Amino acid sequence: MDEQLGSDLIAQCTTLGYELLYGIFTLPRIQGDPHPGNIKVLEDNRIGLIDFGIAAPAPKDKSSFFGLIQEFEKVYHDSLDVESLFGQFIRFFVSDLYRALKRLSELQVQTEDTPDLNQTLNRIAHQAFEKHAGPIDATTLRKQNKNILTVINQAVNKQNRFGFVVTIQSSEMLRAAQSYIALVESVGLQEEVLPIVFTSVIERLQTEMPELAQDDANAMSVSDAVEIITNWLERVADRDPVLFSSLIRRINVGRNNAKARKAKATSNAAETTESAPNPAEVAEHA
Repeated sequence: MDEQLGSDLIAQCTTLGYELLYGIFTLPRIQGDPHPGNIKVLEDNRIGLIDFGIAAPAPKDKSSFFGLIQEFEKVYHDSLDVESLFGQFIRFFVSDLYRALKRLSELQVQTEDTPDLNQTLNRIAHQAFEKHAGPIDATTLRKQNKNILTVINQAVNKQNRFGFVVTIQSSEMLRAAQSYIALVESVGLQEEVLPIVFTSVIERLQTEMPELAQDDANAMSVSDAVEIITNWLERVADRDPVLFSSLIRRINVGRNNAKARKAKATSNAAETTESAPNPAEVAEHA
């Protein structure tokens, strides 16, 4: 490559990844299938893209996608967190469920023993991952040349046991990202290229678009949240009764906590009313 075109393949792969990833946040759509046949390596470290027949539209919720790539960056810096990665996966790819769980969690008491429903789901996913793959780390996954999302999906969400319904737009973005990562891995440059791409784009976005770091999921009515969660639990029950039972127990704990909090607040209010001085008596003493 150096002799024929005077170009550095590492620099070209880095430029391609940087422009694709940054373009997700600044362009209406990007090249949706960046495989070798759609890429032209040119002179002077330039790189060209052709055939935009498949294009991935920019995500509507850029904040959730930003959270996802932050977790991807950890994979390439040896700090894989399966719970956080799975949580961001849900937030981006199954946003309605994420928002519904978040809304329901706002109505219950959170303690160390009873975290919110999204955290509970993440912990269950982590347990499933370790049961299937063992306490594997990011370095091992990279050395085995395994795509982290593929591994997590096979280990955690086998046969879609979590009953997720992924939007078409989200799947298009995932395909574009996986195509690029597969391209870099095919030439053995993932260690040299991917950490730089993720870190440089994240740092730039943190400076230019600090609002991306906010989890500003739109508010959802309780009735809508209940309907979404009910439909989701029905799908889980069909696929994995054990998982369904675990989730139901967790939801019931949250419901009981909410009832206990309401009863305690009512009791405290009644005690305060009983102990309050009679205004007429206060006036008489005065």
